[in-house]
Amino acid sequence: MSEKRGNGRINTKSITRGALAIALIIVSFSMFKGVTNIFNAFLVPIALHLGTVRTKPVEKAAVFGLVALLCFLFFKLQMVFLLICFLVAMVLPLLLKLKMWISVPILTIANSVGFLVGILLTDLLLSTHMFALLMGVLDNNRIVYAGILLFEGAVVSIGQLFLARNIGQRIQKARQ
Repeated sequence: MSEKRGNGRINTKSITRGALAIALIIVSFSMFKGVTNIFNAFLVPIALHLGTVRTKPVEKAAVFGLVALLCFLFFKLQMVFLLICFLVAMVLPLLLKLKMWISVPILTIANSVGFLVGILLTDLLLSTHMFALLMGVLDNNRIVYAGILLFEGAVVSIGQLFLARNIGQRIQKARQ
């Protein structure tokens, strides 16, 4: 396969990075379930971003499509969450161009809302009762729940931005 970008073929480096991202996502979904699912919120968008950085839209669509297919086949409960990860992975390159003090709050809110929407949609589509369970544990205190979501969103966002920026810089240095 040719390494040239303009000939309509998929680049072998893109295939390799995409395959590595897919493998990392499958391993992550296999390892982290239940309470440890927060690690997936951190790892999956990073893997998608780094696996598709500087790729053509068709290459990005191929990786996203294959991840969605594998998730549908083996991890059905993660499908709604995966769509949110796709959105975060698509926005991450734009946020990396901004200052951290701007990108952290934006990504924190996006991740926090994504967590809530993911839980509510999973409850609705797959008849799980995660939201009711969490509200029961928190004695129906929505303010505490919002605080927990914001805290989780902030921790995940800072980690995502830090890791994406540092690994991206190392990849850039390796090319020089």
